[in-house]
Order: sequence, then C-alpha cells, then structure tokens
Amino acid sequence: GFEVETLINIRVAKAGLRVQEIPSHEYLRIHGDSNLHAVRDGLRVLRVILTERGGRRGSRVRRPGLDG
Repeated sequence: GFEVETLINIRVAKAGLRVQEIPSHEYLRIHGDSNLHAVRDGLRVLRVILTERGGRRGSRVRRPGLDG
C-alpha cells in the first residue's frame, strides 16, 4: 500500500543512510481514478510510524542477530 514509502524512509533514516531526491515528471492520469483514500491510508501510515518507533504494545520487530 501507500505506507511502504514511509516504512522505507524510516528504516533508511535508522540505518544512517542518505536519501537522494531525483526530479521526475509525472503525466496526468489518463484512465481510472486514484486509489488513495486520505483518512484510511493516512491511518495506515501513522500505524507504520508508531510501530517503527516502538509505540505499539505487543509488537516486536525481529532483527537478525539481536535475538541471540
């Protein structure tokens, strides 16, 4: 979903990596409608942010090499 971009950016920042922005030109949408639902997708992004910072009880992120 739309939250994957947030997840990637958080993990890149945690790893101390640099982000380089590259300009691009996006053409107008020719067919179909946007799949973005601002409230629903915004809440999903917020959930990712809170989970990554350890703000959710019961969630445990497994990281290789840290579990023994």
